[in-house]
Amino acid sequence: MSYAAYRMNKLESGLLYQDFIVDLMLQVLRFPVTTYSSRLYQATIGEGPAGVEIKHDEKFKKTRRLWIEVAEKAQPRLGPPVGR
Repeated sequence: MSYAAYRMNKLESGLLYQDFIVDLMLQVLRFPVTTYSSRLYQATIGEGPAGVEIKHDEKFKKTRRLWIEVAEKAQPRLGPPVGR
C-alpha cells in the first residue's frame, strides 16, 4: 500500500470515529460538539466552532483514552496534499 493510500485510509477512519464520538456525545451527554471536515473550512476557519478535533486512538479497547485536540501540533509535510 502506498503512503498516500495509507494516509487516506487513516484519514477516513479518523473522520468516521470523530462522527461516532460527536453523535455519542450529543445522544448520551446532550453535549453538542461540531467540527468542520472540509479542507477549506479547516484551513481558513479552524477545526470547528468549538475549536476542537476528536482524534482516533486505534488502541482504544486497550487504552480507554479519548483524545480531543484543542491546538494544532502537527508539522506540515512536504509535497502535494493527499487526494490531488
